[in-house]
Amino acid sequence: MDRQQGGGVDPNTGLLVQGDPQGGVAGTKLHADFMNGLTEEMRNAIVFAGLTPDPTDWDQLRKAMAFIAAQRPALANLIFNGGMGLWRRGDTHANVNHLGQYTADRWLCRADGVLGAGIAQITQRPVGLDGSPPDGLRDEMFWNQTVAAAVAPPILRYRMEDVRLTAGQKVTVSWWQRLPTGTFPVSLKVTQEPNPGSILPVDVGTQTTEVLPSTTDWTRQSFTFDVPDLAGASVGWRSYLEFEWSLPSGSPFSFQISNVQAEYGDVATPFQTRPEAIERQLCERYYQTSYPTGVEPGTALAPGSNQALNLPWQAQGLQQRFAVEMRSPPTVTWFGPASGAAGVIGFGTGEVGVSGTAGVSTVVTGYPVLPSGSGNPVNMLAHFTADAEL
Repeated sequence: MDRQQGGGVDPNTGLLVQGDPQGGVAGTKLHADFMNGLTEEMRNAIVFAGLTPDPTDWDQLRKAMAFIAAQRPALANLIFNGGMGLWRRGDTHANVNHLGQYTADRWLCRADGVLGAGIAQITQRPVGLDGSPPDGLRDEMFWNQTVAAAVAPPILRYRMEDVRLTAGQKVTVSWWQRLPTGTFPVSLKVTQEPNPGSILPVDVGTQTTEVLPSTTDWTRQSFTFDVPDLAGASVGWRSYLEFEWSLPSGSPFSFQISNVQAEYGDVATPFQTRPEAIERQLCERYYQTSYPTGVEPGTALAPGSNQALNLPWQAQGLQQRFAVEMRSPPTVTWFGPASGAAGVIGFGTGEVGVSGTAGVSTVVTGYPVLPSGSGNPVNMLAHFTADAEL
């Protein structure tokens, strides 16, 4: 739906013109297709809200809009950390290669799709350092591909847990992007994984953005996918719907992305901003750490580390109860606060190895390798990471 074209519309503003017969000014002549379109646009909104169009009720459009707005759930955005505000693994990741690594919470980056020479530096930045971002963009992922991918396009990947949530639904994915080093298309591929390792994945589809004008400014992209139903497939506990963005290979580039949203339906609605405390809890189902936000695990840092007292007359370990229950028993790594080394913990004035780790999705305990002759109570300190990503 747009403004009427022609029929006496002001060519500069596209607005209707008020006629003035005495002054010799001709007014706009309304076209039937414009009026029919305007009526159908409003009628469609009324019907979508479940109301029966009534020509005597002049308040139905307002009621329909209120109803539609009220139906948006608290978690309308199926993507966690789509605003790129949480970086619990550190806010700067240099030398990301073909093996890939998580950068922003829930987001995996690979600088080459398979074994190749691609190298990238991926960082968190506040939006507004360049370009003209629209209101609502606060943080961004800045991807600087310093060495071109030689074999396959670099990829940005997000996996949404539980294929049952979207099976048989229309899902619209939208995001804001900026291409500061030129113009190139960005492809988005969606894959349904009902039971990884047991059932072959289902290719939902791939769509590609247009080659954008060379303004190198922020633009919003959106695609709608019809996700297949499961047709009686056995759904495993590790099922997920994967979103994978493909970036260009063959040359270095820079790419900025923010406010990624996946939602039910065929309309890309405004980005849903959730309180940081809620966003953090949603992400902690998959990854937790004792390091402060933005600090890379393995940093030599004492504040925030776990502490326990080792008593020589009984078995003692460092226990960590997780902030929220994790998706599955996680892979836990311990770090010595003094050195930042992995696989060790602080033990008195030194560090010792960890003989084993035992735990479930709610709590974990690491047991130190006790040095010989340790007959006195000793303080133990350690940082940790717990990874239960899909």
